[in-house]
Amino acid sequence: MAVFGVRDKICDLWAVGLCFLAAAVWIGFNYFQFTSFGYKDWDLALYAQVSWNICRGSCSSTLWGMNFLGNHAEYIAFFAAPIYCLFRHPLTLLVLNALLFAFGAYIFYVIARYKLGHLPGLMFLLFYLLHPANIYMLSYEFHFESFAPCFIFLAYYFFERDRFRAFFITCLALCLIKENIVTIVVMFGFLGLFFKGKKRWLWGLAPIALGCAVFYLELFVLIPYFHKISSQSVYWSMYQSYGSTPVQIAGNIATQPAKLFFDIFSAPNRLYFQQLFGPHLLFALISPHILALGLPIFLQNLLATAWTNHTIYFHYAATVVPMILLAVMNTFALFKKVMTPVKFLIIVFVLSVGVAGHSFNNCEYLARRVDWWWGNPLNSHYERLVRQVDKNEPVVASFAFLGHLTERPELYSFYYVAQGSNSLNGLPFVLPSRVRTAVLDFDEPELFARFSNEPLVNAQRINREFFYNGWKWADSTEDLVLLKKDLPEGRLLVEVLPAPALTAQGQKRLNFDIALSAVRPVVQCAARGDCRLEVRFDWLSLSAEQISRAVRMQVTQNGRSFYVTEHIPGYMIYPSVLWKKNDLVREYFVLRLPPLAAGSYDLELGLIPASFDNFNKYPAGMPLDTPMRKVASFELD
Repeated sequence: MAVFGVRDKICDLWAVGLCFLAAAVWIGFNYFQFTSFGYKDWDLALYAQVSWNICRGSCSSTLWGMNFLGNHAEYIAFFAAPIYCLFRHPLTLLVLNALLFAFGAYIFYVIARYKLGHLPGLMFLLFYLLHPANIYMLSYEFHFESFAPCFIFLAYYFFERDRFRAFFITCLALCLIKENIVTIVVMFGFLGLFFKGKKRWLWGLAPIALGCAVFYLELFVLIPYFHKISSQSVYWSMYQSYGSTPVQIAGNIATQPAKLFFDIFSAPNRLYFQQLFGPHLLFALISPHILALGLPIFLQNLLATAWTNHTIYFHYAATVVPMILLAVMNTFALFKKVMTPVKFLIIVFVLSVGVAGHSFNNCEYLARRVDWWWGNPLNSHYERLVRQVDKNEPVVASFAFLGHLTERPELYSFYYVAQGSNSLNGLPFVLPSRVRTAVLDFDEPELFARFSNEPLVNAQRINREFFYNGWKWADSTEDLVLLKKDLPEGRLLVEVLPAPALTAQGQKRLNFDIALSAVRPVVQCAARGDCRLEVRFDWLSLSAEQISRAVRMQVTQNGRSFYVTEHIPGYMIYPSVLWKKNDLVREYFVLRLPPLAAGSYDLELGLIPASFDNFNKYPAGMPLDTPMRKVASFELD
């Protein structure tokens, strides 16, 4: 009979069932996210292309711009590669991630069951499965660092059971995941020095020696060797307020306690503590020796300049969740020794209510993330463009397309073109001339945020590549565009025509500096309810100095709005910040029409600033705060 009268085997079956359910839910979630083109960053594509190249005997990657081991010491990739070679698809990495997450959760249940009993152990399993940091890790891209929690739980299990050989092998596995994870092995050594009694030298010095040796080897020998371009990791720049070298950074952290204190307890970090710990905070602090296992990872995140390290919305925070929950579990093991079963049950129940509220309150950003791709009517259009890319041909692509194009030797990120440099190797980026296919999304969040912050600089970089080098329109839907070089009968997506004899007749002046010289809509229907409106816009620049403009379009009938979208005239290839006075800019834009009844419809336009906050705010039917003007009509049969 288990604690509180619940049979042990029933709790064990529930634990296995919950772990299987968690794995199935996240595999299903990742499948729908992938097939809906919901991965809006490059991380999954980076590791998928690396895994594909390892299967072909190479560690280099065009997305990385170097050997991937020059970025992070992720030697675990070679152990995952045989599985990837059998199932060559980016989803393989996501499935592995979900399975290891579920396996790690079950190991945690076994530890908690031993310490607290079966029913409380089951509750702690739920605490781990529902922790917001884990939910965000599983819903955001892919990183090998996400394998770490499983091995941390396994190492702690062997540590508690005094199984040194298995513990040491698990520590070796942790050392292969990533260079920062090695510090956890060192902290296990310090834990062993204090809590292993007569065996403290074996349990203490062995992991400390292993961790220090591997940390030095990976960070100061192997990463610079494989990076070749720089003698030290590019990530040291994230701690530049403490120095430019590892020695300076460590020295300043040790000798500037006041600065360290204020940096740790800055406003972003206070929110980070709240998100990460939630109702666990006080209970975790009662067992600081367990929490200290993650101290180096905590400091890594708390002192970094990148905002992504100060939030639970990415994969970084999930690495320290095991230490938090192990500390809370240890505290409850102390409570169990001094409390009656009823009081112990009450305090577990109170924590359960807090955990449920904490998880619910941190779901807002997840809802926004899912909203980017769930039920997106453009998903089929993403897929249509990808199907037109020949296998193995070099291609440059936007983030959402990258994961679907990884099985090729040469794949490049469109973001590098806009940025002008490769973020991973630190070098200026020039798209190789042999790349003759581009699959682009000019409305992707990361790119548009960058463009709206520095429109002129980013527009000039994109313009240099895609306006002058023979790129022709092959297919498009709204801001999803397939371009190919030197198509025999292709047309330009954007071009500047010779200045016409300028007259006011036929012009639709939208404001003091932009007029619409001509609009020619053409309806194309593949089937009933599957129609696109191809529009040729001739934009006339009336001013010598332009600001970054966007246009809001809506399809209406008798004043009722049926569809709203936004677009930057000239795309980002020749946007308004590059226009000169009297430029006549011709572009082709294809609207995806929703299912509409036969009849006559109007196309209305209104100019807005090309700001990230202005885009994608208005569903059809919502009143617009933009002055709109009818510019064309079209018929649907």
